[in-house]
Amino acid sequence: MDLLADAQSLRPELIELRQALHREPEVGLHLPGTQERLLEALRGLPLEITTGTETTSVTGVLRGGATATAPGAERTTVLLRGDMDALPVDERSGEDFAATNGAMHACGHDLHSTALVGAARLLCAHRDRLAGDVVFMFQPGEEGWDGAAAMIREGVLVGCLSNWYETQRLLRDPDLATKLGAAGLIPNCTESAPSASKS
Repeated sequence: MDLLADAQSLRPELIELRQALHREPEVGLHLPGTQERLLEALRGLPLEITTGTETTSVTGVLRGGATATAPGAERTTVLLRGDMDALPVDERSGEDFAATNGAMHACGHDLHSTALVGAARLLCAHRDRLAGDVVFMFQPGEEGWDGAAAMIREGVLVGCLSNWYETQRLLRDPDLATKLGAAGLIPNCTESAPSASKS
């Protein structure tokens, strides 16, 4: 299994996806066309897919198929994020896939979303080698619309914060989850987590 060769084999379809996203950019939190195109690109992958209610976000969770082999090792979760939204500017690139609707992917979010689809395809193909889970976070509203906060309110981080002890050790704040829960940023986390000794 050659990851690089597998990645290179995805190149033609990813170029096509990127150009399609670039051609039809959408601005803000509600990107129905972009969401539909990304869902289509993820169709058939072994992902647990959810979509947002406050936004047209997409979250896909890949459950790795390997078992952690190091003594005392626990399953971990990694989150990969890609932006989805464009800017309200006229495109003058001259490319044959240029946008003509008064918006433009001037910051490269078409590429970010495409790269995240590529990562999802590649990691799904090698899920038997993953001793943990991967969350793929496709975020609308990065350009000043606070799309990340909406996704956090809807629970995108819940799986990433499932190991209280490791989270507390890394963040050096045993009350962080309680604070985030009280602020409404992590559903069902308003009670204190088990206390962990600080090293």
